[in-house]
Amino acid sequence: MKYLILIVLVVTAQGVGAGNITSRLDTSNLFAGSSFSNGNLLVGEGCSDPKASSCTTKIRYLSAATYTTVGSIRQAGDLTGRFEVSITADFSSFFKRIKFSTVDDKGFELIFFGDGGAAESWFSFVPIGGIGKGGYGGSGSLNGWKTGSNFNEIKISVQDGVVSLLTNGQSISGGSSANGIITFDPKTVFTQVSIDGIRADDRLTNFTVSGMQTLLNLDKLCMATPTYSPTTGKLLIPCVAVMNSYGNVNANYSIEMQQGSSGFTFELDLSKVQQR
Repeated sequence: MKYLILIVLVVTAQGVGAGNITSRLDTSNLFAGSSFSNGNLLVGEGCSDPKASSCTTKIRYLSAATYTTVGSIRQAGDLTGRFEVSITADFSSFFKRIKFSTVDDKGFELIFFGDGGAAESWFSFVPIGGIGKGGYGGSGSLNGWKTGSNFNEIKISVQDGVVSLLTNGQSISGGSSANGIITFDPKTVFTQVSIDGIRADDRLTNFTVSGMQTLLNLDKLCMATPTYSPTTGKLLIPCVAVMNSYGNVNANYSIEMQQGSSGFTFELDLSKVQQR
């Protein structure tokens, strides 16, 4: 069955009503080779062990588009009270930053060097802009960090003005003391979470922000760029925003199309239409 389709790609910056909102970026749902986050990241695909020549199951991940660029990703929306951010990645030994920002650019941040190893490697988990107190820092890699081609989970939890950090389930200070805890006014409203310093040899597979009051879809899938291969004739469209009769975005879909034998017409593969 062939379709002549007029496709309108919508980049949404749409507010969502108050409530316990979760924004989840799961790279397994992205198309390999697609660009993401305004083109500064690329969706890659490969074995869990990057040195393996073959594997039964491949994973998809985000990394910088080239070895000469450094990428970033962000999620905008109101965060206050109780919320949590979870990131899963294989980060190389270069500068990384996870930052929680208010509208006036105050907040708190985690700076680290991934696998560490270099003489200048260090980490710092501190409030910025005079917003609170506490935190922790040290040399080398984060406590609990698995080096090499391993994926690590970083989890930052906020409970009414108290921030804690876990790496693969272990606290940043390596003990049960108050070291590593950041405290601030529990009424503070953060408006953005960002990850900076993503390089071509990094592999980011999960970025989840839960407990949001509002959500702005600034770095969501509709920011991805469609790709067309003249060699295979495949057209991959990572995000199509489907509107209801009221003009509101009802759902997002990814679609794959195959160019026909004559002319610039495409056949829609219904088996590969996936809701996002």
